[in-house]
Amino acid sequence: MKKTNKKFLIAFLTVLLLGLAVGYAAFADVLNISGTANLRGEFNLVFTDCMADTSVSVGYTETVDDDHKISDDGKSLTVGTRLAYPGAGIKYDVVISNEGSIPARVDPDNPIVITKGGANLEGNAVIRVQGLAAPSEHVAIINPGDACQFSFTIDWPADKTDPDEIEDNDTYEFEFAINYVQATDEFTGQPSHSDANGG
Repeated sequence: MKKTNKKFLIAFLTVLLLGLAVGYAAFADVLNISGTANLRGEFNLVFTDCMADTSVSVGYTETVDDDHKISDDGKSLTVGTRLAYPGAGIKYDVVISNEGSIPARVDPDNPIVITKGGANLEGNAVIRVQGLAAPSEHVAIINPGDACQFSFTIDWPADKTDPDEIEDNDTYEFEFAINYVQATDEFTGQPSHSDANGG
């Protein structure tokens, strides 16, 4: 009788363990997460327009050779004008567009780099170029697909009338670069896993 009970008990426990295994398998599940992370950000700022503001510009003439031009790649803008007399000047309105996928802004620490004609940009020569060196005017973020506009002027100051000075400085050439930098926040998220009910 005891042997029969032992066999029955062993058989019962075996069935019970199998039942637990089947029960566990019945409640198991698999969740799949798939996706793609694509590292293809593009940083691309270009000049898209340049217009002479005739409502405030006076005493200038433009020719085919001296007109404002944007390079084929949009990275360079060339302007040229002939100022007719002391006091003449021209204002240019320029549009810069973000054709990339990364927000951008003018570098607040190094907004303008003068590569030629520094005295002209500072207003110390017969011809002045103004409106380029104030970083506070150029710090707005340009999001992808958006554009910003800024203006600068070229003028012949009315008090610059010395014939010798003008003869020696008949033509002024200047170059400057506007430095743009990425304008994004750094990702700070941390992976975690917790009970959705707060536990």
